[in-house]
This record gives sequence, C-alpha cells and structure tokens, in this order.
Amino acid sequence: MYMRSGLRIIIAAALVLSLAALSGVVRPILANTPEPDLDDGFVQVVHLAPFAEDAKVTVTLNGAPILTEFDYGDSTEYLAVPAGEHMVEIIPTGTATVAISATIQIAEDTYYTAIAYGDGVNQDLGLMLLEDDRTPPGANQIKLRMGHLAPFAPGPATADVRLADGTPVLEDVDFGDVTMFMPLAPGTYDLIITTPGGDTVLINPAPVTLEDGSVLSVFATGDGDNQDLGVFVLPPDVEGFFLPMAMGNVQIAHLAPFAEDARVTVAVNGEPVLTEFDYGDSTEYVPLPAGEHLVEIIPTGTATVAISATIEIAHDVYYTAIAYGDGVNQDLGLMLLIDDLTPPAPGQVHLRLGHLAPFASGLATADVRLADGTPVLLNVNFGDVSGFVPLVPGTYDLIITTPGGDTVLIDPLPVPLEEGAILSAFATGDGVNQPLGVYVLPLGTPGFFLPLRVISTYYFPIIAGGP
Repeated sequence: MYMRSGLRIIIAAALVLSLAALSGVVRPILANTPEPDLDDGFVQVVHLAPFAEDAKVTVTLNGAPILTEFDYGDSTEYLAVPAGEHMVEIIPTGTATVAISATIQIAEDTYYTAIAYGDGVNQDLGLMLLEDDRTPPGANQIKLRMGHLAPFAPGPATADVRLADGTPVLEDVDFGDVTMFMPLAPGTYDLIITTPGGDTVLINPAPVTLEDGSVLSVFATGDGDNQDLGVFVLPPDVEGFFLPMAMGNVQIAHLAPFAEDARVTVAVNGEPVLTEFDYGDSTEYVPLPAGEHLVEIIPTGTATVAISATIEIAHDVYYTAIAYGDGVNQDLGLMLLIDDLTPPAPGQVHLRLGHLAPFASGLATADVRLADGTPVLLNVNFGDVSGFVPLVPGTYDLIITTPGGDTVLIDPLPVPLEEGAILSAFATGDGVNQPLGVYVLPLGTPGFFLPLRVISTYYFPIIAGGP
C-alpha cells in the first residue's frame, strides 16, 4: 500500500474531516464479496490521471489487455487477479507508448484498489496500490479513506482544508497523501479545499450527508487544465463517480442606460459569458460555482471596463445581478439581489419593486401612486429595492411620479398579475439615452418592458405562474 510515514500519516488522516464535503446524500454501500479462488486476490481499478483532455487508455496485465477505452474517471468492480507478482502497463489509446508501468504484488484473498494518478507535467504519472480494509464500520459510524490526488501544481501541490466560512481544519496537505480507512460519525459536512492560507478555493463540493454504515474512498483529483478539479467517490466493489460542486444560480439583467447603444460584454473571472448584451436584455438562471467571482462589464467596441464588482455566491442560493446607473446622473454599478423562490400562498402573488431609473442626480426620488394619484410608496430613492411583497392577484394601474405627484414620470398600462406569479418590477431608463419605463423580470425567465399608456395599440402578456 502506498503511504507516507510518521507525522505525514497523521496529517493526511485529518483529511477525513475535510474532503468529506461531498454532494448530496451518500447511503450505506458495503462491498459485495466475490467468491474467492484460493489463489486469487481482488483489485478494483480506477483511472484518476488527468494527463489529457482525452485520457482514454488500455490497461494490460502481464502484457494482456484487461481494460480498453478506459477513460478518466472510469473505475471497476473488484477483478480477480491470481496471487503473485504482476506487471501492469497503462497505454494511452491510439498510441503504443506505455505511460505507466508498475509491478504489483497481490496476496491471496486480499482486496486492493489500484489507481492511475498524476498528469505527467505537474506530477509524475504512477500507479498507486492501496490495500482495502473490509471490516464493517462500528455502530453509528462510517468508514472513510481520503486522498489528495489532484496534480494542480508542481512540487508538493500543497492544499488546505477549511470550513466553508474559511476556518482552517487542516493545513499544508501534500499531493499523494492517502489515509487509512478511518471511523467518522455520520452527519452533514460542508468543507472546501483551498490553496495554502485559504486565498483561493480549489474544490468546493456541496454539503453532504454521510449515513450510518457507509464505506467510501474519496479522492481530490483533476489538474484544473485537462480535467476539472473535483472529488471522486469510490464505494468498494461499485463503480465510482464524480461529485457535483457547490453551485449557485444567477439571473443577469442589463438595466444601465449609459448610452443609446448600450451593448456590452459580461465577463466572469476574465472569461466572456455574454456578448452583445443590450440594454433591456436578461437571462434565465445561469449556474455559477459557489465562491467569489469577479464580474466585469465592458461596452461593446471598447476595452474599457465600465463596471467591475466582486460577488459572493453561496451554494443552492438564487440571485439576480443587475447592471444599473448611467455614469452621469448615477454611478454605474452591479446590484446583486437574493431571490426568494418560495411559492406564494394560495390566492397571492409575490412582487419585488425597485427604483433603478437614473433620471436625475442625487437621490432621484420618486413616488409610486395609483393612476388617480393615491399614494402607494412615497419618496423612493434611486437604488432602493424592496423584498418580495405578497399581493392579491388582479389588475394594477400604477404610475411613477415626482415627489408629491405633480409630474408623471412613468405611466405603464394596467397590468394583470395571476395567482402564483413571482416577479420583480424595476423603474429604469434615464429619459435621455433610454426612455423611462418599467422592466418586469419573472424569476428564471428573461424579462421585458411594460408598454406605456402613450402606445395606442399593443399586445400585453398576462404574467402568470411561478418559476
């Protein structure tokens, strides 16, 4: 079995408390014991070597192919292997070049996991042979074996294990560390793997509930280049799988009337995700890994970043991100709102209102009134956004005016809201580059401007249903 000694074993063993940030619920899985021949041992084979984007290989035993087109992330059940010494060679598909060559010693009636690991660039390619402990967990326990097999950097490729809030659990864990099977209490774990010091999150699995009786091996793997960094779970005698990462969901809207032609590119962490994104455009929910992200908004035809903001995304949380302001009356910015997807109670709608119309400098204050002038909301300042408010379904005829109601700024046509609707409505436009108006954004659905009363013929969709 491959294992470092001394203090490093103790440090590596603490990974049990860290990389266990798996996703979802892992239920008890115990090995199905093959009927052994007297001279056989048993080997479960796993390919966790991210040496290429197409990392398929042939695995040979003593020169005979036993696995072909065996891809990164593939694994087997236990395979019977005669006791004794064997030559294992791993050959990338389409070549005759042996990428990994190792001699393994198999004992009769003994169970092993053999793992191809490394990438050949940051870390040497190799074959790791681990002996499997098949003793069942004790009462109210699970058994977990953990390993750092992610060749994301040369040298020790050191990583920290931390709670989701950044609190250190284990620091300075090196590439190649693998624990014994360790007992752990069942429960829910939410942890992250970071660079030393915690500045950069490398792997952020969703919280996981590990149930009583589970027996699992869990490996951090991937290089972040050929293959994504991630977590691979291997139950004994069952094919393994990668875990989904912790994700949030973001709906993006462009409500910044900074020019008559206000098209932009939206980049996340330096990578363009939306191009030719125009004023009034919006998206459905876009999944985004949990953690910090740099969002930059760049007007089309320039290299100048008009809006730059760092946003923090949490797992399983839904957001609306809105570009707003005009850069003249009001600063350009990015507003991140948390969306409440809770369905309305029977006989209700949920409505969120916001004043994002930079029609004047300063507070740019406005009133919301019924069409007959009756006050609904008074002295609403630019940038104010309400929570979701429950309302009775029906047709609403509202206007937006200057404080006191003397001047009507925005006069949308009456709007029918059907039971169960969840939506946001924002006053927007500057009256110069883009007309003043009301933008409606249902959760998870691209939005639209409401027709105004000055339009003589129109088609208006009834806003119905939730996300």
